[in-house]
Amino acid sequence: MNFIIEQIKEHYAIASLENRDKVNIPKQLVPPGAVEGTVLTININLDETEKQKAGISRLIKDLWKE
Repeated sequence: MNFIIEQIKEHYAIASLENRDKVNIPKQLVPPGAVEGTVLTININLDETEKQKAGISRLIKDLWKE
């Protein structure tokens, strides 16, 4: 999914989606160097998702051990 930064405000950036909807993105999530017109992309990170699932599974198993 792509976003185009339309404006950068003090605490957030206004971006338009491919369907022209607008979203506010907290400024701390905007990559350094991004300016108006920059295209941002959101991707699913399957490797990190699996790591998170494995970590949660370990926590659950540890809970049952106690």
